[in-house]
Amino acid sequence: PYSDFIMRESIIENFSNNFSYTLLHYDETNDRHSPLILMYFSIYRKLGLDIDTIRLLHINIVPLCALAFFKCLKIKFPEIKNNLLFILSLSIFLSPTMRSLSIWPDSRIYGLFFFIISIYFFIKFNNQKKFIDVLYNTFFLCLASYISPNFGIFFIFYFYNYLNYYKFSLKSLWIILVNLV
Repeated sequence: PYSDFIMRESIIENFSNNFSYTLLHYDETNDRHSPLILMYFSIYRKLGLDIDTIRLLHINIVPLCALAFFKCLKIKFPEIKNNLLFILSLSIFLSPTMRSLSIWPDSRIYGLFFFIISIYFFIKFNNQKKFIDVLYNTFFLCLASYISPNFGIFFIFYFYNYLNYYKFSLKSLWIILVNLV
């Protein structure tokens, strides 16, 4: 992760110094990840924050992932005690990948955070069948996919489930439209 971080640190600086040039020539950076988070970090650089402060802010995404995971577990398993679900949600901290991505700013951890939120709304939809949860699910999956394209494949899973429920209806057309936008 450190070598990736060094490469991304220079991209953050480039965005901070010459945003439009860096965006138009992003393909020359050899970074396979979305530039959205690096653009976001460049705003911090413009505000005068050094890279270590950005890393300190970035590390807080892991506890947010654990909290979102806990919320998912709480809805999915309401009969299980919250203490046990909370301890289970802390298993995220055991992942070496999560620990390394938390200290070396990377887009995948933000993508994972938004993906977990999309799962939350999918579980809510399965429990309550409210169309607003479909829209929230789609919105957060889109955020996750734009930040880290790895999550884009889950559109197929979600769409299949929604299509099974709504069949070919106006709501299924809305889901398609929201995904296209």
